[in-house]
Amino acid sequence: MTHIRLRHVAVVTADLAGSVDTVQQALRLPEPFNDDLANQFSTHNAVFSLGNTFLEICSPYDDGPVRRYAEERGGEAGYMAVFQVPDNDRARARLDELGVRIIAELKLFDQGANMLHPKDVPGAMVSIDWATPYESWRWGGPAWSGRVPEHPEGGIVSIEVRMLDAHRAAEKWALALDAEVETVSDDEAHVHLPETGQVVRFTTTKDKLREGICAVELTLPSEIVVKEQFDVAGVHFTCV
Repeated sequence: MTHIRLRHVAVVTADLAGSVDTVQQALRLPEPFNDDLANQFSTHNAVFSLGNTFLEICSPYDDGPVRRYAEERGGEAGYMAVFQVPDNDRARARLDELGVRIIAELKLFDQGANMLHPKDVPGAMVSIDWATPYESWRWGGPAWSGRVPEHPEGGIVSIEVRMLDAHRAAEKWALALDAEVETVSDDEAHVHLPETGQVVRFTTTKDKLREGICAVELTLPSEIVVKEQFDVAGVHFTCV
């Protein structure tokens, strides 16, 4: 595989149990995975696999950047977009050349993460990750660690990020992701990942506290979908 893809989206809320229940009422999914690595960010979490992509629900239990991020946005919000690259060394070299700063790095034997500075890639926490083998995803739990379990088709096809300056944000994300920007209107721009068909849509808000990931589109088999639309942690999910 030679392309970058959107693999994982995280939201943050004080009500972990309630959010998990909302997802389970909307989608027929197995029980989520609880990742002990989340403790290093002072959060508990639950991770659902959505096709070959992932939804993580985070709940902060102590003071830290995740809690502060949520509190600034009324207690819940879209938090992180995680993109996967096939070649970490090449991606890091490119980010370094562009001057995009890495504020945290995690490296395990089969997977790693590079979290980008939000001033360089604004609107959410953005992470550039890698995994070996490419289709695996340790953050999704033991079933996905170093291997790929049987799973439904589909997954995350797009996210929407609200920003005061949608076009400027889109340009910064496109630069970091080595992707192309499409100007849709004065208030909207899209960043396309053409090899996966995924899109990051940037729309305009006049309220700084409303900036961030606000919507996620999924495609999943009809037998999994109970509700075509539902909200989790202030983020609107649509099954298309």
